[in-house]
Amino acid sequence: MARPNPLLRNFPTRVRLDGAEYPLGWRFTDCIPVILAYEDEALTVSEQQEILFRRLFPKPPPEHQRAPALLLAIRFLDGGISEQDEQEENADEE
Repeated sequence: MARPNPLLRNFPTRVRLDGAEYPLGWRFTDCIPVILAYEDEALTVSEQQEILFRRLFPKPPPEHQRAPALLLAIRFLDGGISEQDEQEENADEE
């Protein structure tokens, strides 16, 4: 299955969690610091996630929605591909 090219469609500007919409920082100036934080071995996972939330969610979701928001943000940074999509794609190739 061919992946859709994320450069050929508009980037999302908001995400929906439990019926509420939250603005999403989609510009490269928002995304690059998050990607660099996740590559920085000196930062803890909590610190990396805090950078992600500060950069990508100008209006942060409530605490109980942070886990699904984190998954949506990572999927966004991965070009719309989730881990499950990637596993299914790899299984199709075998």
